[in-house]
Amino acid sequence: MLGVCYYFGDGVDRDPAEAFRLYERAARQGHTVAEYNLGCCYRDGAGVGRDYGRAVEMFRRAAAKGHADAICNLGQCYRNGWGVAQDHAKAVELYREAIAKGATGGHAEHNLGVCFELGEGVAKDPAEAKELYRRSAAKGNELAKEKLARPGWA
Repeated sequence: MLGVCYYFGDGVDRDPAEAFRLYERAARQGHTVAEYNLGCCYRDGAGVGRDYGRAVEMFRRAAAKGHADAICNLGQCYRNGWGVAQDHAKAVELYREAIAKGATGGHAEHNLGVCFELGEGVAKDPAEAKELYRRSAAKGNELAKEKLARPGWA
């Protein structure tokens, strides 16, 4: 997708605004990945002003089509109260669904691990948090690797 090239500067000058414009055009045609990418742009303020409400809308559209990473990011919105009322239990439910659907990069495992570590939406369970961090780190997630490097977590 050309929008991804502009977003990351792959073969072209990096231009998040152009990436946003291209994602928006593709999303209007129902392209699921473009809907997900638009959600990320709105969440991060990349190529457009930050708008958590629009991010949630785009993540929901992609999630409804089974996009696992959109489901994970929607969980992040619920956990942090970005564009929706904060709801840790809903975040946990979404992270579990994202894991079951094959979310990439270990993000869902890491985020669910944080919930177990802090007792957000689930009973506090350091052993479960550690296991989720291990699974996340095995998928290359740097945040999980950093957590496992802390004293007492290895």
